[in-house]
Parts: sequence; C-alpha cells; structure tokens
Amino acid sequence: MKKYIIIGDCHLESGHEEDSAYTLVKKVIKSIKFDGLVNLGDHIDFSYISRYVDGLPGQTEGKRLKDDFTLLRDEFKFFKKYCKEVLFLEGNHEARVSKYLDGDPRLKGIFSLDDICKEEGVEYVPVIKQPFKYLPDLFVTHGISFNKYFAAQIAEKMGTSIIQGHAHRTQQFAYQYPTGERAIGFGLGTLGTTNPDYSAGQRITGHTNSFGVLYVEGDLWQLDMVYITNGSCIIGGKKYSLGEAA
Repeated sequence: MKKYIIIGDCHLESGHEEDSAYTLVKKVIKSIKFDGLVNLGDHIDFSYISRYVDGLPGQTEGKRLKDDFTLLRDEFKFFKKYCKEVLFLEGNHEARVSKYLDGDPRLKGIFSLDDICKEEGVEYVPVIKQPFKYLPDLFVTHGISFNKYFAAQIAEKMGTSIIQGHAHRTQQFAYQYPTGERAIGFGLGTLGTTNPDYSAGQRITGHTNSFGVLYVEGDLWQLDMVYITNGSCIIGGKKYSLGEAA
C-alpha cells in the first residue's frame, strides 16, 4: 500500500519563523517517508505583492523575492529528500507573483516557479491546469470555493471526489449516487497561523491546522484528515508531537 501526504497553505515567508504546525508536519515527513507529497499551494505567502499593501511602503521594506524563492527551493529539496515524488500546485499567492513578473518584461527569466520546480525535480501544476486529476476518480486543486460549505460545493460541481486547500478550514462532504459512485469534497486546513493578522483576534475565523494522509491500494483509496492539536497529531494510531523523539 502506498502512502501520500497532502499539505497546503503553509504561507511561509523568509525572515519569519514557520508555524509549529508546519514544523510538526516536517517531522512527520521525516519519520514516515511517504511515497509522495502533494502540495496544494500558497506555500510562500508573498505578502508584499498584494493590492492590500499598495501605497504602504512599510509593509514591503526589507522584503525580497529572491529570498522567498530561495526559501521555496530549500523546502522543495527537503520534500524530495524524504518523498519519492512531489507535486506542487500553484496557489493564488504564487499566481499573484507570476502575474507580477509577467507584467514587467525586465524581470523575464530572473525568477520562474516553473524553472525552480524543474530544477528540483518537482512536478508543477499552474492554476490554469487545475483541478488536476491525481487518481482516476480523485482530483486535487488549490481552491475552487471559499464559501462556508465549500466541500459540498466542490464535490457537487465536479461530480467526483476532489481535495482543495485555500479556505484554511477542514471539511468533508460526501455524495453517493444511485449508480454506487461517490463524490467526496475534502477541504484541508492551513499549516500556518489560524489567527491571521487581518482578523486581529476580533472574530472566529474557523481556520484549522490539518493535513491529509492518502492511502492507495490498487483502485481503492482513502484520505484520512489529520488534525493538529497543541503541536501533536495521530497517524495510523501513532502519536507525533514536537519535542518527542520520532
């Protein structure tokens, strides 16, 4: 039986400490050594390339694309060291950078997410090619819907099973058709903060720290949603925790 880990929305940024949820997942990756890893995107935050910081130079001071692309490359090297294959889906934060680079011909060839993936042996799926068929009856995407009940919406829209990130909320909703076929919508949580700056602690975001472990045996597959609680999680009956030996 093959095992794959599915993660998304880590929102890393050079010069900033990674969230403990992401640190724990890296420990899990080192311990289990999955057959493959699927990254649903928004791995780097790129907070300084956004309409929300236009006219706010203090928000971009000291930020460098080069530093974040170096960070991304280093993370890819880590994934490739412990996983046989790595699939990376462009998220809206990465797409924002691609659009920015395409808008200035002077930057052509300096930075390219596609090139970095090729150099590091990572399969790259841009937004325009998503949802991406990962298994015959299972698709993956960064995100289709951000609504409250997005897991049901994406399953109904696709008519087949699909996993998405983007919403930072953990959800699962299944349809069973008269033919016996099923359509399950999965939503994975974030591996970054569940209380981002834009909420300023004033409202409940519903964000959760979670990831998925996909088991595949022939034509049969199962996705286990793994919640991270106080720096710990359970996979296959085994507890993984920061501060404990692997």
